[in-house]
Amino acid sequence: MDVLLAGDAERVAALLSALSERGLSAAHAGDDPSLAESLVSLESRIQAEPPNLAVGVGTGEAAIGLAVTAPKLGVPFTAWAAADERPDERRILETLSEDELSVQEGDAGETAERIAAWLAKKTPRRDLDSGS
Repeated sequence: MDVLLAGDAERVAALLSALSERGLSAAHAGDDPSLAESLVSLESRIQAEPPNLAVGVGTGEAAIGLAVTAPKLGVPFTAWAAADERPDERRILETLSEDELSVQEGDAGETAERIAAWLAKKTPRRDLDSGS
């Protein structure tokens, strides 16, 4: 899987679609009722199928949970959050984000483009024969 998303369901759906249009595989981590349950389920999910990038969508417990869990397991993290969203939580997301991606603003298409470009630089091409 290329990208694991967690956060605001409506915006996750928009970003899933935009990533798919760019040929990237992405999944929504789902919604857990509490931060504690989110941390546990995200850790299990990431260990079972590590993504190349984790993206917190918006602010809130799901995005924060992914921000804490993904880097702990060696998965780069970034967030897609508006400048006016919960400043304290946005600051946490910015602190835990990949330096090159940082917290992104813009629409789903712009965000998907930045993610696709970053992944193209950071992940090996799947279509190359390792024996060549």
